[in-house]
Amino acid sequence: MNKQEKKKCYISGKITGLTNEVAIENFREASLHARFLGYEPVNPMNIVSDVEEPKNEKDKWSWCMKADLKEMMDCDAILMQDNWEDSKGAIIEHNLARDLGFIIMYKGRHQTQYIDTNFEYRRGDILSNNKEDKKVFRYLRNLISLIIISYILFCYLFK
Repeated sequence: MNKQEKKKCYISGKITGLTNEVAIENFREASLHARFLGYEPVNPMNIVSDVEEPKNEKDKWSWCMKADLKEMMDCDAILMQDNWEDSKGAIIEHNLARDLGFIIMYKGRHQTQYIDTNFEYRRGDILSNNKEDKKVFRYLRNLISLIIISYILFCYLFK
């Protein structure tokens, strides 16, 4: 898959109320995760609006949200960090992504569940309905089970 075909994933999570260092690290880690899942990440910490930044904090939040939502509209998926439910902006992004039929993935608390909450909204390529994907996941599940059983037997026999 060349770069032009790579799908974009918007990273969503809490920013307001966190130190700049913590927010940057959270979004950096989530961006790496999106890359691992095969997406080109769109990190709101790196989005700069072409409109002059307002002076007061209340206006700054809506200024940032408008710039972020513009970038989000070019994405195919959204990756929700584990703190997204504590963020007014992330909740807005989640609801919009759901209503527009984005692939929605959850990271952190829901780490074992990369789920699309949105089957009825999505158009076309639903990964979980792809027979080849199901075969691969079934194969990997069986392989992991075999490794775990082998390890347990090895530990039991060579105690």
